[in-house]
Amino acid sequence: MPAGRKHKAGRAVRSERARRERKPGENPAKFQSATDPCLNDAHRLTGAGAARLVLRVMANKTDKWENNVSGKFYVDQQCIDCDLCRETAPAFFTRHDEGGYSFVHKQPTTEEDAALCREALEGCPVEAIGEDGDQ
Repeated sequence: MPAGRKHKAGRAVRSERARRERKPGENPAKFQSATDPCLNDAHRLTGAGAARLVLRVMANKTDKWENNVSGKFYVDQQCIDCDLCRETAPAFFTRHDEGGYSFVHKQPTTEEDAALCREALEGCPVEAIGEDGDQ
C-alpha cells in the first residue's frame, strides 16, 4: 500500500520502503505496519503484557550450548557470534572457535561481575544470553 494511505482503523500505513528508510532517532512505531497489531502495540505494553513479550524472546535454557559452565548465566544456540558479550564481559564470555559462537566459561561471583553479565545480556542483538539457568 503506498505511503499516506489509511488503514480502516484510521492509522497511516507506511510502505515497506518507507519503513526501511527510517532515520536514526525517529519513532519506530511511525514506520510499522498498521496491519500487524503486535508490531504497532509492542512499544505500548506495560505490566503483564510487557513481561509476556519479554518472555517470548528471551534465551532458552533448554537450547543452551553444552560449553556453558553451570550457573545462572548461559548462551543459547541463537548466538550469531557478534562479539558484543565478549567485549562487554570478557572475563565471563569466550568464543568457541570451531562452532562460531560465544558461551559462558566462568560465572560471576560478585554483584559487579553479575552487572557486567547483565549488560551483555541486555546488549545481545538476538537475545541469546539468559540469566535463568541453574543456580
